[in-house]
Order: sequence, then C-alpha cells, then structure tokens
Amino acid sequence: MVKEKKEKKTGRIPLWAKIILGILLGIIALFVIAMVVIWIISPDLFMFIITFVIPNLPKLLTANNMKAAWIVFTSSNDAIVEQIEVNQQNKSETLGVSPEVLEAIESGKYTAEEIAIILDTKGEAIAEIDAAKLAASEKIDEDIENADGVDDIMSELSSEVIAAIESGRYTEDEIALIIESKGDALAQIDAEKEQKEQTKPPIEPAVDAQKPAPDESQTVHSGNGGESANVNITTPPAVQQPQTAPEHATPVTPTQPATPDVPPVTEGNNQQTPTEIAPQPVPAVNVGEIVNKHVAKLYILKNRFVSELASLEKKIKTQYSSLPKDQRVPTSRKEIAKQYISFVSSLELECDAEVDGILADLKAELTKAGGDVAIVDTVRSQYEEEKSLKKAYYLDVYMNGLPASERADTKEKQNTPDAE
Repeated sequence: MVKEKKEKKTGRIPLWAKIILGILLGIIALFVIAMVVIWIISPDLFMFIITFVIPNLPKLLTANNMKAAWIVFTSSNDAIVEQIEVNQQNKSETLGVSPEVLEAIESGKYTAEEIAIILDTKGEAIAEIDAAKLAASEKIDEDIENADGVDDIMSELSSEVIAAIESGRYTEDEIALIIESKGDALAQIDAEKEQKEQTKPPIEPAVDAQKPAPDESQTVHSGNGGESANVNITTPPAVQQPQTAPEHATPVTPTQPATPDVPPVTEGNNQQTPTEIAPQPVPAVNVGEIVNKHVAKLYILKNRFVSELASLEKKIKTQYSSLPKDQRVPTSRKEIAKQYISFVSSLELECDAEVDGILADLKAELTKAGGDVAIVDTVRSQYEEEKSLKKAYYLDVYMNGLPASERADTKEKQNTPDAE
C-alpha cells in the first residue's frame, strides 16, 4: 500500500509547474481578450499590431521603444509636439543659451568648432561667424567671376604670350598688365627689366673688419720657435683694426667648461645645495570648454542623422504621392513605411554607438580635469527623451497620417482618404 501511494504521488505535476502554467495561460487569455477588444474598437490599430508590432517585437522590446509606444497611446499628436518643445527648452537651459541660439546650432550651418565657439560665447559669436561666412562666400563668387573673365581673355592671347606668363619671370602686377594689354606690354616690361639689370651697381665682396686681409710684408712663424713659414700676408692700413675682447666675456678654459645651469649632483657625503627652480605654472583647465567641445560633436552627429531621416521621410512621401489617387490609403502608406524599418533601426544603433563614444570621452576628460561629471547623465537623459518623443511622433504619423497643421498640400488634404 505504501509503495502504491508513493507511485501515485510521484506521478503528479509539481505545484510550482502548475503555477507557472496557470500564469502563462492567463497571459495568453488576456492577450486574446485584449486583441479582440482592440479589433472591435479600432480595426486599424488591430492591423497595426498584427502587421508591425508582433513581427518586430524583438526590436521593439527596449525601454526607449516602450516609452515611445506609451506616449503614442496616451497622448495626441499636438501633445507630443508640445512635449518636444518642452524638451528643447530644457536643453537650452542646460546649455545656458537661448532657444534661438539652440535653433541656430541645430540648423546644420556650422562646424563643430564654430558650434563650440557659439556655446562658449552664449551665442554672441553667431553674428561674427555669419559675417565671416558671408565675406568668404562673396570672395569665392568674386574669384569665380574674375576667373571666368581671365579665361575669356587668356583664350585671346597668343601661345608666345601665354608661355611668357607661365615662365615665372614676371610679378603678379606685370602679369595683370600683360593680360590687360593682351600681350602688347610684354616688350616694354622686358626692356625695363633689361635696363635695370644693366644699370644695377656691381656687388662688391664684403670685407670682414675683424679679420686681417693678406699682407705680403708679414710672416707667420710656427709655434715651435724655430722655422718660419714663408707665407706673406698683406693688410691695408685702413682696414687693419685691433681686436678687443668683449667687456663682459667670461673665458672658457679646458679645466672649467661652460655648462648649462642645472642642479648639481650629490656624490657621496659631499652634498651641494641645488639651485632652486621656480615651478612652471600649470595652465588652468576650462571645464566649460571641455563640455562645449563634446556637445558640439553631439550636435554635428544629430544634424547628420536628422538629415538622413528627413531624406528618408521625403522619399516615403514621394513614393506615396506617386501612387494613383485611388491607392493613396492608410494601408499603402504603412506598407511603404514598413520597407524602411530595418534601415531606421540600423541608423538608431549607429547613432547610439557614436553618442556613447562621445559621452565616454566627455566623462574621461571631465574626470581628469576634476570637473563635475553629472552633466554626462543630464545630456544622455535629454538625448533618450528626445529620441523617444521623435519615435512617438513618427509612430503617430505612421498610424494616423500627418497632423492637419503640417499638411502643406491642401488639395491632397481634400482628396486623400488618410488625410482626415
């Protein structure tokens, strides 16, 4: 009897397995009920979940994507746009610049170095940078116009005149005169150059006043005191000058060579007092410049990826607009957008990796300089917030189309079924 009871007992399903199985069945039942309710309330939302959410569930199960989905299902498009504006205001306060300066930074007109200068000066350098860019642009236009004019004139010159211009014998002013006269001034310029060469005074060799010239009347004796070398040295009396030693010159002897001022080395018990050398001042590290330099890199990165997304958005709109009028329905728009989901996901991963690298460099430099690294977490938080809001905005557009305030084409608004 005991053995039979044990066999029956061991054949039962454990209690913990029953609990897990019950939980799983409950989740499945809730999911089915939820999908039925969604299908009754909004067939479009039901199709969106079936065709988009479930196939891409592994990519969507991230904190940022879940937050974006929550924003979409709890906020209207106008509310999402308002949240984006609030996030922009928070960013401008963090950087200490006005919203107008932040808008200029995000315009894509400036390099990383220029953005860093704009942040350092709180936007005051924008006018100067813009003026320099305008002047450079005008100079380029002027050079292009001048170059066009020169090309026209050069085409009228003979090959001999062009060869003379390219010979390197003439200055810029002379070349300009030759071109302006179409080569007629070449003979006159050559004649003037030849006349200058003929009238140029001869170059006399410089006479070293400190070194006596050769004099045939002098004889140099050898140092051995015996024989003399028959070398005559002639020195003009007017050039011969006595050599005097400098007033403050310190003679250097073999036993006391001149050495640079260095602290003496201590040998044995003979200790010498080293010469005190004043410590060189350590340049102060500007923590603000470090932050602005890396924030500028982030905005260059943002402008690049936003530009790619804008190009993709334009491409999707072009594909949709090229469809026949009767095919411009929400389903077609969603089918076109779904083709680029993988591309957008790869862009996001690439952007995240580059942002992580820039923020890691910022944290390392701030730590080395003894600065506060809290700004790194602040910047990262604002980046994630902006990304989730942008995702929510585009997800809402994907599901509901552009909001009425952003529809530029009134005709499409009236004739397109998904424009309502």
